[in-house]
Amino acid sequence: MAALWLCACGGEGGSAPKKAAAKAPEPVGGQTAAFRMYGMARQWAQDVQMLRMENFNIDEVKGAEGTAGAWRAVFVSRQLGKQREFSFAAAESRAINLKAGVFAQTPVDYVGSPQLKPFPMAALKIDSTKAYEVAVKESAEYIKKHPGTPVQFELSFTDRTPNTAWRVVWGPSIGRSDYSVFVDASTAFYMGRSR
Repeated sequence: MAALWLCACGGEGGSAPKKAAAKAPEPVGGQTAAFRMYGMARQWAQDVQMLRMENFNIDEVKGAEGTAGAWRAVFVSRQLGKQREFSFAAAESRAINLKAGVFAQTPVDYVGSPQLKPFPMAALKIDSTKAYEVAVKESAEYIKKHPGTPVQFELSFTDRTPNTAWRVVWGPSIGRSDYSVFVDASTAFYMGRSR
C-alpha cells in the first residue's frame, strides 16, 4: 500500500496567505467613463446617441489634468423618443448620493433642440485628458492670472461649434465660469475660447 504524504505550504505557523490590499479607486478620463455608460445605454436602446456629458468632482476620488472621480451623461433614443441620464463613479459619494459603478435614471421624454444635438459615439476619439492638455497650452495667460481655479469638463455638440467638442471650463461650475476653451472631440483641434 502506497503512503500518502501531505505537505502544508503556508509559511510560519501554517497561517493563510495574506490577501492583496484593495486598490484605491482612481479617477478616469471622460472617454473611459463615456464608453462604460454607453455599454449600459445600448442595453436600453440600440439607436442610442450621447447628448452631453460632464464631470463631477467628488471628495472620495480627486481628479486632475482631465480626469474625474465621477461623470454624468445624457443619452437619447430617437426611436423611443426618450432621453436617459447615466452616471459613472469610481467610488461611492454620499455627499451627492452617487454609487460606485454605472447607474441609470428613469427615461424621460426627449424634446430636441437646435442648440444641443445628439452625436454618435464615433465622434469621441479624443479623451478629456488630451482636451485638457490642448486647453492648458492655449490658456497659459489665464492660468497665470488665476492659479488654482478648478477645472470642469463638458462634452457636447452645440451651435457654438461645428463638431462635437470638449468644453474645458475654469471655474467652480460650468454655469459660473468666466472662461472656457473648446477642443474638437475627434481631432484635438483647438476651436476657440469663450468668456
